Amino acid sequence: MSEQKFLRYEFSQQGTSDDDGFNDGGTTQFDQDIPRAVARESIQNVLDARDKSLGKPALVKFDLTYINSQEVLECESYLKIMRACVKSSNGNPQSNRFFSNAVQHLENDRRIPVLRISDFNTVGLTGADEDPTGNYRNFLKAAGSTNKIGNTGGSFGLGKGALIAASSFRTIFVASRFGNGISAGTLFQGKCRLISHEIDGIKYRGMGSFGLAGERPVRDESLIPNSYLRSENGTDIYILGLRGDKHWKEDVTKVILDHFWRPIQKGSLDVEVEGQKIDSSNIEKKIFEVFDRKDVYRKNESNPIPYYLAYKDGRVFEKTLPTIGKVQCRILAREGYPNQMYCMRATGMKIEQRDYRSVIQYAGVFECDNEQGDNALKLLEPPNHNEWNRENTNAKDPEGEILPEAKKAYAEFYSFTRECVASLITKEDRRALPIGGLAKYVYLPSVEGDMMGAESAIDLEKAERSDHETGTEGAFLDEQRPIVTPPRKLKVTKHKDTGNSTDGKAIAGDSGTNPPSPSSGGGGGTMPGSAGGGSGAEGDGEKKIWLSVDVKHRAFAVNGLDGKIQHVIILRGAKDKEYFVQLLAGTDDNYAKIPIKSVMDTGSYQTLQFKDNLISGVKTDATGSAKLAVLFEDNQQYSLNVGVYES
Repeated sequence: MSEQKFLRYEFSQQGTSDDDGFNDGGTTQFDQDIPRAVARESIQNVLDARDKSLGKPALVKFDLTYINSQEVLECESYLKIMRACVKSSNGNPQSNRFFSNAVQHLENDRRIPVLRISDFNTVGLTGADEDPTGNYRNFLKAAGSTNKIGNTGGSFGLGKGALIAASSFRTIFVASRFGNGISAGTLFQGKCRLISHEIDGIKYRGMGSFGLAGERPVRDESLIPNSYLRSENGTDIYILGLRGDKHWKEDVTKVILDHFWRPIQKGSLDVEVEGQKIDSSNIEKKIFEVFDRKDVYRKNESNPIPYYLAYKDGRVFEKTLPTIGKVQCRILAREGYPNQMYCMRATGMKIEQRDYRSVIQYAGVFECDNEQGDNALKLLEPPNHNEWNRENTNAKDPEGEILPEAKKAYAEFYSFTRECVASLITKEDRRALPIGGLAKYVYLPSVEGDMMGAESAIDLEKAERSDHETGTEGAFLDEQRPIVTPPRKLKVTKHKDTGNSTDGKAIAGDSGTNPPSPSSGGGGGTMPGSAGGGSGAEGDGEKKIWLSVDVKHRAFAVNGLDGKIQHVIILRGAKDKEYFVQLLAGTDDNYAKIPIKSVMDTGSYQTLQFKDNLISGVKTDATGSAKLAVLFEDNQQYSLNVGVYES
């Protein structure tokens, strides 16, 4: 690595601004798993910059070389900066150890590992120095930028933080070639993220660069060190002093196969690790060479085999949703599989593996490969792109409220994937389901049912502002829901002012606002469907008849946040009507009241009033639907008998 006399390390003077400390959020968030962060962030950037006009997959090459300290660009001035950082680390043992180690490497002529990440069939670092939309400025000069070519990968523009975090000097060098003909260009620059330091009585910022004066990149090819010149379009990134270099090849290969098998499989990405190529022709072979087919799930170690096979051989579900557009889910049921959904969007990179409980073991893959859905789901990701969560910064407005499009995107994704998992179980499987233990009542499979709508079971805890669902929540299947008494149209055949009802066609109560509970006195009010009359004494005064109405309903339970069991009641009837809902545990022949803790209308997020086992003010919307989220005091799971009455 030759030196050029016009090139220098440069840091802005700090003046009266705050110190740049060692624990920089742009790097420390990537510090726990260096190989994973390097592979994910670098390949994601490459997928963003792929030149689709070529009709070829983007190619990424990983190669490790070793240099001595004298080959480090402008080593003496660089060593002076590192010594200044050691002095400025007083009082911070972590910072002191880091920069002292860097000084030792530079002073003792040690072998310094340098990882080169090269991409091809890409557009390179396009754009002038001050072009806010160019790839150059967004990658090397802007923090948190989102204006990437293609705009399909990261939404924070923080990928360089992962690469800098991988350096034991917190320094990278970048070379690029881009354009064609008279618009062709080259570029070279180094980037440092150190700490505030003092040299010759002047205090400097921690963020700096290597290049021309004014922290400008080198665009004159004659000034670029020969070792950094590119001969074709694309970008080279050099990580100086790669941390964890002993097993880097195996670690990076595993991350590639686990997180990027889909873009490799579909032909948008090829990867080489030390000359070993992974492409669409051998991706399956490589996965089975590296991972154990018999050990498909470990709690703390990913294995792509079940998800790769689910995508290849699984049952396919497709749906077009209002916010995230056309989506697909593929599920493969197989004994020993992890009951998890592998989630990805347009790039094909794995975002997360999310748990959905099921009595049928399976592996699933969710894919949203359209621009509309890609942009919506991207709102749900943190800087390291490892989950979909409505509590992430990008999903909120300046007031801290969740953006409507983020809320809808999450609800549609979550409901669709749960629905796909629920469809695994067949009528034959239903007969063989184990009976779960309940505190008071046996949990029985229902005969029929449909999955809850896109809005339900997502916002059940909104009153507690707990919108994030961690991936451990359960998805009870259609056939696992409690028995719901089939709705019947009931008519009053005869009644007296005493409050008696006959033939179980209606229930009677005081002329107030609430129907009676089935155990109340005064004429023996009855549970719908049970025998009329009763031993209660005839009450005094005028009574009001509450008619059971023809409203279809479903009731089932889901494991909610913080271990809370949420019972979901879905009503479908006349539009814009108001009802009372009566909840009892058990069947027509054996039922009891259950103390209710809270009730929420999940469509309006309104907390509803209830007394005993009766919920008032239940309103259907313009579609004739209402969805309730009910928590019981004892946090138990029940088979519910639901009665719906005119208000």
